[in-house]
Amino acid sequence: LETGRLEGRHPGSIEVSGMIWAPDGGRLYVVEPRRLRRITGPAEDPAWALGEGDSTVLAVRGDGGELAVGLHDGRIRLVDMAAGTLRFVEGHPKAIVGLGYSGSTLISADIGGEIRGTTTPFRTDPVIAIAVDPARGRLIVHTAGYLEIRDLATGQVKSRVPIKNSVPGGIQPCADGSSAIV
Repeated sequence: LETGRLEGRHPGSIEVSGMIWAPDGGRLYVVEPRRLRRITGPAEDPAWALGEGDSTVLAVRGDGGELAVGLHDGRIRLVDMAAGTLRFVEGHPKAIVGLGYSGSTLISADIGGEIRGTTTPFRTDPVIAIAVDPARGRLIVHTAGYLEIRDLATGQVKSRVPIKNSVPGGIQPCADGSSAIV
């Protein structure tokens, strides 16, 4: 979501700029203005202060042990889910627009087209979103006008498909690997 409201078991509603389910489906993580909150039921769950800077980009490591939050100022925050602690990692010079995990490796992309976490960091056209597909060893990059399928380890382009009327949004590979939803 770009900006929206989450309503349900909590009294009232909260402003939400991003959300993601944990891999086990038992927890929903939402980004509110300046904080990350876990929602598991009707009781108030823990929240982590994110500080200044808005975010809409989240990723959960496959084992559920870590959650990454990308901020508009280029910083990345990591939450250790077992310990409940928050720490910074090296960010980007521009707004983070994509995050994903390949095993324990965090892949990150900024709006300027810089992608890190592959064997060799690289630059492409301005990025709208990314999807990491470790099962097939590929990184799907949505740029302004193209969908690039890249080798996950090297970042090398395998194919590049033009997209008409490209708009901001997410990207998700289909489970069978045949296509991607933009």
